[in-house]
Amino acid sequence: MHVTADQRLRLLAFLIDSGPSSLAQCASEIGRPDPASAVLQLSAAGIVDVDLTRPIGPATLVDLPQPKFAS
Repeated sequence: MHVTADQRLRLLAFLIDSGPSSLAQCASEIGRPDPASAVLQLSAAGIVDVDLTRPIGPATLVDLPQPKFAS
């Protein structure tokens, strides 16, 4: 599955404007035939963070990745 740069930027702009949002809300911003998979693919690539402390579903929180600081 390929996520275009436009779709990636649309999702990032949405998260910047809205803050942490549900997987369902983020998927609606992607606008592709399988939008939830696109969001999860962006998570696997480190572009967004998905809350993996609970089973993944429509209400799963998606957010911008937090900066990682060296210790």
